[in-house]
Amino acid sequence: MSRQLASTTHPIPFRMVSKTGNLDDAIGLQSQITVWLSKNCGPLVPALGAVTEIGKCLYALQPHADDRDTLGSLVLHAEAPTAYNENERIEIVNYDPFAAPTGQGVVVSAGFGAGDSKNLADLKTIVRLIATEFLTTQSKGLLP
Repeated sequence: MSRQLASTTHPIPFRMVSKTGNLDDAIGLQSQITVWLSKNCGPLVPALGAVTEIGKCLYALQPHADDRDTLGSLVLHAEAPTAYNENERIEIVNYDPFAAPTGQGVVVSAGFGAGDSKNLADLKTIVRLIATEFLTTQSKGLLP
């Protein structure tokens, strides 16, 4: 799961399970849940975002920019007196993982731009040669 650095959109969902013998879903715990965060394996600190109940044992940590101010791993630790502790790992990235893709086709990030048609044509030729070699090797039964 990824979230954008310092964003205030897209809550972080997590589940709470009751400590009763039959592992019932823990509902109605919104005010009892304490959430702690660890940024890049740092010490646990209290989360600043509010906890809301989604329903059916699911809760969400509402976004707060200061909770997401460090790129890398973010570990959410949620606890409540009547439920088992829950841990979730979130990756904080410097782009919006929910943004719609732009452009069409595959983006080649090896130095080939839209105006670099000769290099792009060379790349397509190389890919065709590799594919042909693979199919030839496969048809001869040389692949496991």
